[in-house]
Amino acid sequence: MTRVAEHDLAHRFATRSVHAGYVGDPLSGAVMTPIYQTSTYIQEGLGRHKGYEYARTRNPTREALERNVAALEGGRHGFAFGSGLAALDAGTAATPQPLRPRSHPTPGSSTPRRPPTR
Repeated sequence: MTRVAEHDLAHRFATRSVHAGYVGDPLSGAVMTPIYQTSTYIQEGLGRHKGYEYARTRNPTREALERNVAALEGGRHGFAFGSGLAALDAGTAATPQPLRPRSHPTPGSSTPRRPPTR
């Protein structure tokens, strides 16, 4: 989960769609967020890292996406996942009751709904 920058919410939609979520890259000075295609990062020791340890847990590219989408939606935080399975796992973990066969969970509902019987 990444928190959106307050100044990103101050702009209109067209400006946010281009610029929201961008945090300058101090290493390269890139104008747009670079795509980091690495899976691991240099660590000072076991559990001591410089903000990133493994791409599926945190990644600068995904954080930029999360900030941008949150700003476009007018939200405060954004979520993106490193894989489809991670997204599915997060969705099922957020379901308060186990799903039954042929049930259809709906966003914002607290209980799964069954399809109408014919």
